[in-house]
Parts: sequence; C-alpha cells; structure tokens
Amino acid sequence: MDNPQLAGQLRVPQLLDTLAKTCEPSQRITVILVGAPLFITTYPKEMAFNMEGSLTPGDGMVACSSSKSLFGTAERKGQLNGVVIHWLTPSDTWATSEMHRSAVLRFWTVFMGEQGAELVTFSSDTAAVFDQAVRGENRGLVSAKIDPNDLGLIMRPPLAFKRETIPVPPPVRAAVAAKPASETPLPAPPPLTPALSITNAAAPSVVPPPPPAPAVTPSTRVEGLPIATKPEPPAKPAEETVAMSVPLEIPKPARGNIGIAAVWIAEPGTDIDLWVAAKPGMPEAYWNE
Repeated sequence: MDNPQLAGQLRVPQLLDTLAKTCEPSQRITVILVGAPLFITTYPKEMAFNMEGSLTPGDGMVACSSSKSLFGTAERKGQLNGVVIHWLTPSDTWATSEMHRSAVLRFWTVFMGEQGAELVTFSSDTAAVFDQAVRGENRGLVSAKIDPNDLGLIMRPPLAFKRETIPVPPPVRAAVAAKPASETPLPAPPPLTPALSITNAAAPSVVPPPPPAPAVTPSTRVEGLPIATKPEPPAKPAEETVAMSVPLEIPKPARGNIGIAAVWIAEPGTDIDLWVAAKPGMPEAYWNE
C-alpha cells in the first residue's frame, strides 16, 4: 500500500449507509467497528474531507445535505435508529493530543447520533470493547449535538489551550522575629566576713573591713568567678517570603464543550500529575506540571 495512512480505513459514511439499507427499521443491532478513526481517502472528490493534519469536520459538515458534504445527514435522519456501535481502534497513537482525540470522538458521536445510532465505546482496549458489546451496553459514551452557531462547511483544527501571562501581585512578606540571645547572669559574690584580731582579752579591737571589691567589668577578673562578658546583640530577624499567585480569570470553554479548571498553590519543586478518564475503562488523559 503506497499510503500507510490508508491502512485500516473503514469508509464509515458508506459503511453505515449500507447497514441502513440492509437492516429493518428500528431493528436492535450491535455493530463493532475495527479500524482507524481518521477518515483518509485518495479519491479526488472526497479529499476535501480528509482528516489529515489533525483536522476534524465542523458541525456544518454534518448538518448539511449529503450532496454538499460526505458527512451530511440531512437525508440520513433516523436511518440508524436502534443501532449501537462499539469502535475498536488499532491503537491510540493516531491522536496528536487529547484535545484532538476529544474532537474526533465528538464528531463521530454527532455524525452517528444524527442518524439515530449510539456510539458506546471508542477505545483501543479490545477486552473492554467486546465486554461492553457482550453485556449489551447501549448508553452513549458522550453527549453531543450539532452547534447551531457552527454551520460552516469547514474542516477545523483541534482546540488548544493557550498559556496566558497573568500579572503576579507583589509577594507578601511575613517577618518572623528571632528570639534574642539569652543572657547568663553572673553569680552573686559570697558575703565577706569581718576579720577580728584579739590583742587583749579584756579589750578586743576590731580590725576595719577591707575596702570593697572593685566592680566586675569585662576586663576585671575576680578569683573564683567567671569573667563577665557583654551580651551578644540580638540576632537580626529572619525574613521569610511567601509568594502566592492565583489566576485572575478561569478560561471559559467553547460553546458546546465542558471545561474543567484546577487551581492550586504549591511549594516550588512540587510534582503535580493530573489523570482524567471520562468513563471507567477509557484511556486516561494526563497533564504533567
């Protein structure tokens, strides 16, 4: 095969038209599609609808007549009532991003839903797809309708979140005062006992006490006492900076889409991983920050 992108092609519009012609009206039918979810063709008249380069048909491509668009459903309304579809994709590498995968899933949901069918599974997990088919699951994987404001005949690139620069308020500084160094008081000198000299038993004489001891200074040492030292100056208060920033406005999702916003404040170097799954058993989307 010259073009590897053509491998696993199902030509879903033509396949579903054939199914609608062979089944009874409103007949309960379960269909398992196995193939690539991106429509790629080399037919010149259909190449305008190629889903190469992450392009996805807009809602106008589905709402119009099949004479204007390969995916038009104006004449296909209700032809697949009662049909439940499970789609097993060869892998998940076809999607260029999670936003691209969501756009492709929504497109096929709208395209099949306008014809009355329900797209129940859309996964590369073989066991999960066949398990839901055997159990008779018939609830649509996602809910999507044609957006009346998106009726242009165009192929759209997937939406993408834009990183915006949000003004950061000045950091809030909180001063933490350090406890001053404690001073060790000097022990009081022992009391001095007057010395008596007896020269005559009948008339004792009192020897005058010695002069008072000089005041203890950092440069004077009294025997038996420690040297007094100047108290250390109090340590300068330590400062700790707490910088916080929160977004001023949460981005609004496009009409018809569901937006999920998560805001947190974490210490520098904190590893945060978000994992999201639309439904148990579906592949998980993740963002690493």
